[in-house]
Amino acid sequence: MPNIKGWKDIDWKIINRYVDKMQNKIYLASKSGNVREVRRLQHIVQNSFRCKLSAIRKVTQDNSGKKTAGIDGNKSLTPTERFALAKSMKLNGKAKKVKRVEIPKSNGKVRKLGIPTIEDRAKQALAHILLDPEWEAKFSNNSYGFRKGRTCHDAISDIYIQIGQKPNKCHVYDADIKGCFDNINHDFLLNRLNTYPKLRRQIRSWLKSGVQVGFNNSLDTYEGTPQGGVISPLLANIALDYFDKKMDEIVEKETTMNGTGIRKDFSYVRYADDFVLIKKESEKACIGPIKRMKRRIQGKVEEALKPIGLEISQEKTKWTKLNEGFDFLGFNVRTYKVGKYRANKSGCKILIKPTKKAIQEHYRSLAETAQKLKNAPKIAIISGLNPIIRGWCQYYQKQVSARAFAKLDHMVHKLIMRILHYKCPKTGTKKIVEKYFEKKGDRNWCFGNLLWHRDTKIERHVKVRGDKSPYDGDTKYWGQRLSKYNCLTEREKHLLKRQKGNCAICGEPFKITDTIEVDHIKAKCNGGSNTWSNLQLVHKHCHETKTPLDIKEKRENGSRLG
Repeated sequence: MPNIKGWKDIDWKIINRYVDKMQNKIYLASKSGNVREVRRLQHIVQNSFRCKLSAIRKVTQDNSGKKTAGIDGNKSLTPTERFALAKSMKLNGKAKKVKRVEIPKSNGKVRKLGIPTIEDRAKQALAHILLDPEWEAKFSNNSYGFRKGRTCHDAISDIYIQIGQKPNKCHVYDADIKGCFDNINHDFLLNRLNTYPKLRRQIRSWLKSGVQVGFNNSLDTYEGTPQGGVISPLLANIALDYFDKKMDEIVEKETTMNGTGIRKDFSYVRYADDFVLIKKESEKACIGPIKRMKRRIQGKVEEALKPIGLEISQEKTKWTKLNEGFDFLGFNVRTYKVGKYRANKSGCKILIKPTKKAIQEHYRSLAETAQKLKNAPKIAIISGLNPIIRGWCQYYQKQVSARAFAKLDHMVHKLIMRILHYKCPKTGTKKIVEKYFEKKGDRNWCFGNLLWHRDTKIERHVKVRGDKSPYDGDTKYWGQRLSKYNCLTEREKHLLKRQKGNCAICGEPFKITDTIEVDHIKAKCNGGSNTWSNLQLVHKHCHETKTPLDIKEKRENGSRLG
């Protein structure tokens, strides 16, 4: 690009359009099976200064973990350092060790992350740009985890569709892959990747880079893809694509079986390391054939995972009937008997609801936050609880969650009353209600602007089309999905419609793969309000560019007042 002397001179519209064009070409070439063209385009992307700039912007401005340091201690780069890195960055087959970071899990265990340096993250983002469209053209339609344009809700909707019209005749194999990221066989992954030598050497160096624990201890890595890297989810999906293909073969074989007493319906859905196999039985199915079918399927699943270096987690895996229900991605999928006028011929109905565990964990999060803020003023308690309520409702509003929302509202009300009795130990309930609660419409117990779960509108999710990809160039389809089915809040959807799908700062249309944020036109630190007229929807990197200007304006206003 001519006349670019620094980071601030970059025209990001040109950069984004070039990267999109190259990724679309790679996707179409891979879809048509033209391997030579795919490799030619990938070599262009690998050496493209524009693609390098896009990769560096992604890891230093867009990613949520952008300020996490690797072993070199660098948390961020200045614009000058970003531009210098773009000029010097190459896929040279070298990689530094990743930094071990442990994140506590809800079950008491820890998730071990491996944080690369910023330079390695940028190189991984560049490799992701050229690899992802190639493999998006190859991935199974039944795979939903860590893929652009696909969400947990698509996987849940697919399960609902696969169960079909005879839900009471379904057997479900609900399984979890044990230590998926930590145990993938490196040789298998590299052979499965089947890419050109330079990229193969670079990916091998990331896999074998080792882990630094603390200041002095380091460990070699012989298997697994470290969680925390930009490219790790893609590499895991590439390895698991072999498993998907094997499952597709099993589905095809099982659906054409005869003489076993089992109905010819079989399906498979995977999200990351969790998957379900759904088998429908015939009206005349007997216990013997069903048991043999279960043993046969389980054996084939375990056999398909062996070459990858993986195995089933026995404590998280089970066969179940649909009327007993199973949990998947925070939802409970189960059939319930209903009256003959309220169901299909099976006499039952499928309901997908939040799991009991999800409800308990959400309430625990609210209780812990309220406990920390028990001595804080009313507005601080509301500000602490509202984002938790909003985020949880946003995830669960796609299914049958009305009763769970109502139950949680009751639990939150009791929680607030306990906090208020702690704040005012000598005050009676009646006076506490008069002081802290108000009437809004037909509700007498409103704690300021604290959100009610039940106010969240239930919106049915429409599953993404199996043959669609964000790299296919169909901007109309993906634009509609962004406005209707992506996990945006009502406020974000309103702003998106008002801005006609474009970023308020750069003017570029939002893509389903973009990170989007709400910005105050006049910053709150400069006296800006929270009204609709002062809000705008922007890209995360655009928001980051505007924030220093807002801070500078505040300082200038302060100096003038002084």
